[in-house]
Amino acid sequence: MRSGRIWAKLVWLVLFASFFWAFSFGARADEGAQNRVFDGAGLFTEADRRELEDWISRQKEEVEMDLAVVTAYRQGQADAEEYADLFYHEYDLGKDCFLYLIYMDGPGSAHGEYYLYTQGDGERLLTDSRLEEMGQLAVSFLADQDYAGSALAVLEAVKAYRQEGYVSGQYNYNTDTGAISPRRSLRWYEIAAALAAAAVVAAAACMAVIRDYSMKGADRRKSSAFRAYQAQCRILSQGPPDRLVNQFVTRHRIVRPSSGTGGRSSGRSSTYRSRGGGRHGGRGGRF
Repeated sequence: MRSGRIWAKLVWLVLFASFFWAFSFGARADEGAQNRVFDGAGLFTEADRRELEDWISRQKEEVEMDLAVVTAYRQGQADAEEYADLFYHEYDLGKDCFLYLIYMDGPGSAHGEYYLYTQGDGERLLTDSRLEEMGQLAVSFLADQDYAGSALAVLEAVKAYRQEGYVSGQYNYNTDTGAISPRRSLRWYEIAAALAAAAVVAAAACMAVIRDYSMKGADRRKSSAFRAYQAQCRILSQGPPDRLVNQFVTRHRIVRPSSGTGGRSSGRSSTYRSRGGGRHGGRGGRF
């Protein structure tokens, strides 16, 4: 009888422990699903990590993109672009995304690479020229080993560009094929103007039809006779024929702007082949 009570208590303890473990694991998994700061290289303090997580949590809706900050040590022969693309797909980040990678050469080293990785709408918003400016900003902090400061400055730049809006004439440039994909979108006032113009034209056409059908019989006959008279009219011209006296041909060379890939446009967003079979944008460098 006594042994039965002991077994019952053991069963209850096992059930309680299983429930507690499952609850704790679920909470950690949920926390990991919301994590957007991945400090694999240990460059941030706990306070830095919380500050970046809080910033991303507060500003994500306004920026309208998934945001992530990643630090890591160099993995084999993979460069910063390859690692950022791999990380994006492995962690299944959002369709519209910006990822900032600090890719250190190794433990104890103050040198490495950075990469500003974009996907979806991030490619459209962050053009090559904007990414270049963000890269210069990031390096100014990385050179002083202020890694958290560089991440926060880059995220603030993304927010500022979102508030500023898309660059006029933005287009994606496929670096593999040279194909160009312009951004096509109408602003609300352009749509309103088009609708207003269409309404005016439609109203004018309707009024013309109504006016034609409201003519009285006499007016209709007069108009028909006048049109018939015009149809029978001919213009006779008398005088000597025209004679060509001289002619001149002037040629000017028109210098067209270069359209090669070497030039840089403020509206261009270069895209590269992605591990997932699609395209991604981005820019990086060393520090």
